[in-house]
Amino acid sequence: MALVALIIALATFAWTVTWSVYEFRQRSRREIRVHAWFAGTPGKEGIDSIDVSAVNIGHVPVTLRVANARIIGDRQFAITGWMHQEPRSLGSRAVVHVGETWAGLIDASAFAAEVERVATTPPPWRVVFAVTDADDNRYELAEREALEFEPG
Repeated sequence: MALVALIIALATFAWTVTWSVYEFRQRSRREIRVHAWFAGTPGKEGIDSIDVSAVNIGHVPVTLRVANARIIGDRQFAITGWMHQEPRSLGSRAVVHVGETWAGLIDASAFAAEVERVATTPPPWRVVFAVTDADDNRYELAEREALEFEPG
């Protein structure tokens, strides 16, 4: 009987420690979801910009410091020439609190020209967007959601 009680006590202790570690990791986990899509200006015809956003769906605030793009199967490069960023510019280390969104707008034509300039693989080029936090953790758009670019 004492052996059964000891086994139950040890199992309970192991479960409690394991659950506590799991809970701590969940509460301190950073998670950013990145989205990107082609956008147009109301009243104008066609696509003229790319909207990139990063939503904090984790459990702690995250400081974002840079955004970049990766041509699938090719190279990665920094995104420059933002038309607009909110609520703060990434250059000033934007803190994104839980449930909040950072968003930036890129000129689509200029970005497409940059993709064509840096690409070393043949077109069409599929590009994923990403943000990096202050601790160099990279949060990237899923490859299945990559935006496609062609020359000229």
